[in-house]
Amino acid sequence: MRLVFLVLALLLAARSAAADARGDTDAALVELRAAEAAVRSATSSKQALGARYEGELRAIDRLKKQRGSWRRDRQLRESLAASLETAKHLETANVALLKATARHKAAQQRSLVAIREELETASEASRITSLIAQRDRLAPPQRASKKIILPNLELDPLADPEELDQQAAEIRQSEAAVSAEIASLEERSSRLLRVAELRRQHTRAEAMSDREDGQNRRGTFRSDGRPSPAEAGAGDASGNPGGGPSGGGDDYRQGNTFGEIATLAESSMVLGDVIDAATLETLRKAQASSDPTVRAAAAKRAAAAAAAKLEALRQQRALIEARARGLRKPAK
Repeated sequence: MRLVFLVLALLLAARSAAADARGDTDAALVELRAAEAAVRSATSSKQALGARYEGELRAIDRLKKQRGSWRRDRQLRESLAASLETAKHLETANVALLKATARHKAAQQRSLVAIREELETASEASRITSLIAQRDRLAPPQRASKKIILPNLELDPLADPEELDQQAAEIRQSEAAVSAEIASLEERSSRLLRVAELRRQHTRAEAMSDREDGQNRRGTFRSDGRPSPAEAGAGDASGNPGGGPSGGGDDYRQGNTFGEIATLAESSMVLGDVIDAATLETLRKAQASSDPTVRAAAAKRAAAAAAAKLEALRQQRALIEARARGLRKPAK
């Protein structure tokens, strides 16, 4: 009888532990969904402000090109004040996104821990399947990028059609890998150029603001003693000129993240046997540069070198396939 009670007690304890683990997992996933929603909201807000800021900078550039007049100068001051105010909001949105991202990362880690702990005791098949799917979504298996190894490209005059077909198939696989890397490099170059342009626009806006502030410093206080919007936007408490976003990892200010540097390093490894040594060295040197235009140029040059190699691969494969077709033709 004691043994029966002991077994029942152990079963109840196991069920209780399983129920607790399930509850912990569900609570962690609820928190994770809330964190994901916060990241989406913060990202949307930052993108909207970024688009508005770009539009305001373009409007300022158009006003600068117009003939000087009282109306034009007034519109320019108002546009500068508006752009500086938007820059401050953009900085706030960037901070909010950083906080939401940190919260999401913490919630993701808690969810992974809870899922893994529950998997150790879960017995229901459908629940296990759901947990595994959630785990793989949060921490997908990492696939390391592989170096592109080019096959033998020489046309063997003694090879039979089947051997030539195999050689052509291997070259076609290399073509696909090189083509994918070219697309990645071109996309990366375009993104870095956009970052560089945003940085230049922001710098111009700050320089224009400084000039306008110097010219209109006197008489810009309102009757209540507070500074005008243009004066208020000339700086912030952090000492960041123009109230614009400071470092903080913001794209248009920094244009330089570890992820981008790591990607350039990855490309130099993947294309080690595809492009020339000088281009590879350019890629490696660009990793140390904080200038997005330098990294964009390196990515563009690597893409061009890879494209030239891709064309050579296609031409050689065409020769090999033509040779295989010729060997299959019946002799007359």
